[in-house]
Amino acid sequence: MEKKELIKLMVKPFTDPVTMFYAFALLALYVIVPQNCFAALPWETPLTMLQESLTGPVARLAASITVVVCGVMMAMGEGGQFGRTAIKLVMGLSLAILGNQFITAMFGK
Repeated sequence: MEKKELIKLMVKPFTDPVTMFYAFALLALYVIVPQNCFAALPWETPLTMLQESLTGPVARLAASITVVVCGVMMAMGEGGQFGRTAIKLVMGLSLAILGNQFITAMFGK
């Protein structure tokens, strides 16, 4: 078998119009898709800013102080039923912030 005949046999399946359409469609997707897939989503910037503000040194200090104060208030039993509920809510939020900071410190961003 000659070289020309071998090349003809290799190229012949790709001359079919349907195959050519799929090849050009794949080429177009390869060119177009990465531009749209890696575009920044509109909520990424605000969420990044919120994460940075919740994991900063001021938030860490405020959450630590809040946990201590809420623990003391729960131990003293001041404030009645509403006070206990409010203290539990504030303590839960501050523990969530501290947990977020702990996970960020342990495993990175």
